[in-house]
Amino acid sequence: MFAARPDAKTMLSGLYFANPYDARRMGFTVRLEDGLRVTYYCEGFNDQTRFDRVRAVGERDRPDVVVAGAQLDYPRQVAEAAAILQPRRLVLFHPQTDYFDFIGLRSRSPAEFVATVRDGAIEVDAVESGRRLAL
Repeated sequence: MFAARPDAKTMLSGLYFANPYDARRMGFTVRLEDGLRVTYYCEGFNDQTRFDRVRAVGERDRPDVVVAGAQLDYPRQVAEAAAILQPRRLVLFHPQTDYFDFIGLRSRSPAEFVATVRDGAIEVDAVESGRRLAL
């Protein structure tokens, strides 16, 4: 992100540098009453993602569904995380659309993320804010 927009580092310093990338707020797993395991990665995956920790989550939690942010220029990282986690379903969303529009950052399209992740074993959806999904 900073290579594409160096001035963003100053703008986002409070947001990204006040907390480590692997802080607990970046993801968690919920096991529903029916046994379905849903893992949520709110900010998604990027060039700072520690894939050894993603692997640990996958081995520990074995998610059925992963809900993750898909933003900026990181389709490869999202695809790598999906390959590690191996959920049956991956739901992608842009967690910061309004904020990024405000500061002028552009993300790749949801279709690019879906195409990069596409794997016959994984159902992939890209959704917009406010949409309800049946798991």
